[in-house]
Amino acid sequence: MASGRSHDQATRRLALPFGLLWAPWLGLVGVAVAAGAFLVGGLWLSPDLDTRSRATNRWGPLAWLWWPYRRGLSHRSLFSHSPVIGTAGRLIYLALALLLAALVAQGLSALAAGSPPLRSGDLVAGAQAGRYWLASLWQQQRPLLLAALLGLEASSWLHLLQDGDPMPRWPRPLRALARALRPQRRPSPRRRRPQPGRQGPRSGRQN
Repeated sequence: MASGRSHDQATRRLALPFGLLWAPWLGLVGVAVAAGAFLVGGLWLSPDLDTRSRATNRWGPLAWLWWPYRRGLSHRSLFSHSPVIGTAGRLIYLALALLLAALVAQGLSALAAGSPPLRSGDLVAGAQAGRYWLASLWQQQRPLLLAALLGLEASSWLHLLQDGDPMPRWPRPLRALARALRPQRRPSPRRRRPQPGRQGPRSGRQN
């Protein structure tokens, strides 16, 4: 398993070569987007966010956002150190954490100003506006978004290959269930070995 410094060095060295792969189709903008996503995926959205690591420290004052993520997953879990699943899980978690933090901040500011708190209708309207914005962005910038998503995933693959497994650990409940369902082997009978110093009766006379 590679160290955090080795992961960072490999990410920085391969970011630009990965970005240059997109130059024939997307030009310099595609190179910048793909290389930037590769860096972000390896340095800030690393699979090692499930433990105290360099990636966690890079978030600075916002490192607390990843505390529930780290507490809920064991290191090198299926949901953090898996291809596709790990990257998708981190993106979804980050989006939900930022949304929740924004709602809490807005609610506190409303209470401080004496305004009424957010209602369920406001939340539904905000969710619909966000969905329309994402759909419009996907329609207009699909090639660049694909380059960014593949850059995030490629940096995750680099991390897994450096660790040398890419077989993740299953969650604890599933591991316990697998152990419970695994057939138990009956211990084979052990043969008794003669103890040293104990000998049978000898025939004849000793001089």
